Amino acid sequence: MSGYKYSYKDTLKENMGLAVYNTGYQKCDGRYAWGPGQRDHYLMHYIVSGKGEFLCGGQSHALGEGDLFLICPSRLVTYTADEEDPWEYVWVGFNGTEARRLLNLTGLSETSPVLHASGRDDIRQTLMDIYNTRGNTPSADTEMAGRLYLFLSRLIHMQEGRRNDWAHQDYMEQALRYIQYNYAGVLS
Repeated sequence: MSGYKYSYKDTLKENMGLAVYNTGYQKCDGRYAWGPGQRDHYLMHYIVSGKGEFLCGGQSHALGEGDLFLICPSRLVTYTADEEDPWEYVWVGFNGTEARRLLNLTGLSETSPVLHASGRDDIRQTLMDIYNTRGNTPSADTEMAGRLYLFLSRLIHMQEGRRNDWAHQDYMEQALRYIQYNYAGVLS
């Protein structure tokens, strides 16, 4: 048994736009598993080393170093460390009125819960910075939320090319809705 776990759970949560619920890092023992279970908030893991399996929405994802996986609220999930090469990861749990909108910009969602970010030490370091500023004071709560915004901005930056495609698709969908709603309208 060489695994370890360091974790922090915030109890203040005054920042409702985006609030950190928990944060930590863990080196898992072989076959360590969580679930099947559900969370009441978003939870994102970044795999620093090793590998494992993430089960979500009836799909199995074999993951390794550099992969991120997202757990959405009320989704039944299980994740298990590999027996021979168990993963080590850092995580942040969060929620708030801005959470879903920002996650949509990262490309992560309930239907697409995995993102490959190999070679991104800035991602790992930003998550560790959230953990290192932990505390149940208004200043710590605000700094953790600020660092969470920085983490999400890094993921959004990685997806900027795809986001332009999404924006174009969004305009098309708006135009189609307008035509559908107004086609039978009175012409003047």
